[in-house]
Amino acid sequence: MVMNSESSVLIRALEDLDERLYKLYKGKIATIELNVVGGFALMMNNVRIDPSEITDIDYIGESFNSDIKKIIDEVGVKHNIGKGWINNDVLLDGSSLEDLEFIVGKLNFKKKLELKVFKINICRPEDIVRMKLIAIDTSVMTVSKHEDFSRERDFYDIKRLMDFLNWNLQDIKNEGEDYVMMPETFTLIEEFIKTGKNKLIETGKI
Repeated sequence: MVMNSESSVLIRALEDLDERLYKLYKGKIATIELNVVGGFALMMNNVRIDPSEITDIDYIGESFNSDIKKIIDEVGVKHNIGKGWINNDVLLDGSSLEDLEFIVGKLNFKKKLELKVFKINICRPEDIVRMKLIAIDTSVMTVSKHEDFSRERDFYDIKRLMDFLNWNLQDIKNEGEDYVMMPETFTLIEEFIKTGKNKLIETGKI
């Protein structure tokens, strides 16, 4: 497993959290299995490797109880990554895998890290492409309603994913054509891939 400095900070925090929970429950806590997407999955897949890009651990599934959330926040503060650094705010907050797959299609995960308490599974890059496309598409819809655009990083991630997968723009369209609603979405992605910018990023409006 290749880790950059930022991902290793998250892993050290995760190891710290794992040890605290293991000791708190005297080794009798059930395994916590997290299906992870987003920036941490990109880092663990060696797609996003810039150590300056701070991220968190986004997982799909039920929320933690209040006691575990408190410990998560304490560990986050200790490691200077803030509270809520492990969260399930993925498109639909607290949604199940089945709920999310209804929106984004089948998601496939592979085991990447196993500790005393936590088992971390990461989403495959091809499936993250669809999630990124849907996130951009949803934001394009909100911008058209005069709200601010908030998914600039997703354009960069799609470019990285294309390079990692050795995909071209047609591959991206083939992967997302059944999920993208706004015709501007692919145009904006193509403009970004070719020029490194687009009118949405430059102005925040379409």
